[in-house]
Amino acid sequence: MRDAPDTPAKAPSPFGPEPLVRIRGLSKRFGGTVALAGVDLDVHAGSVLALLGPNGAGKSTLIKVLAGVHHADAGRITVDGQPLGSPAASRSMSFIHQDLGLVEWMTVTENIALTTGYARRTGLISWR
Repeated sequence: MRDAPDTPAKAPSPFGPEPLVRIRGLSKRFGGTVALAGVDLDVHAGSVLALLGPNGAGKSTLIKVLAGVHHADAGRITVDGQPLGSPAASRSMSFIHQDLGLVEWMTVTENIALTTGYARRTGLISWR
């Protein structure tokens, strides 16, 4: 008779079997400074995720790698099964930086629309 394993079986995700974003073994260095070391992360559609940690923990670096600002030194990222950087993956992700004062004289909505254009039909932005 064998003993039960020390770790409990992983429960299935309530969001579905496959994550929308899957990160495996992600690493990034800036010179001698290790910013990310072997990061594994799954993000499921319909879930809410917060990246928490002290200054220098790699939160901003992770987001910048996902946004394409920095390239990872190692690891793999897929978005809905497509490698990050593919046109399909690039269209499905966008980010809002924690500093919303990108263009200080614009509203938050106008700053967000800088990358995607302004939705004139929905009436979210009106300069009248």
